[in-house]
Amino acid sequence: MVERSSVHEQGLKIIYVIEKLGKLDVVMDNDLSIDLILQSLLSSFDQFIMNFNMSKLDMMVNELVNMLVIAESTMKKDKTVLVASTCKAHKGKMGKKKKKSSSSKGKQVPKSSGGIKKKANIKEDKYFYYG
Repeated sequence: MVERSSVHEQGLKIIYVIEKLGKLDVVMDNDLSIDLILQSLLSSFDQFIMNFNMSKLDMMVNELVNMLVIAESTMKKDKTVLVASTCKAHKGKMGKKKKKSSSSKGKQVPKSSGGIKKKANIKEDKYFYYG
């Protein structure tokens, strides 16, 4: 499998080769076909392969390809979220100062985006978690 190619295309190529071998009277059972598909995948699918082998699922080759397509779409979504969260954290460090009201001096105010509580104090401004 090539780095930027789709797992669906790869699965269809392997199924085509297996069917072609069947026409040449080469007998391959379902387990061997599944192992052939799993061995042709990139290293980014290692976690999927390990989970598949540990759960010992009994399925056909086309069902495996469908599961791989779902796993691939999930991996793409995870990468997108990681980039978004990295950018969001970077913006927080750029430092937009919030206005503090005089009524919140010395009180704990929950921070809405980060989940870390901050003590609002003019003299000393510390995060509780980091000190």
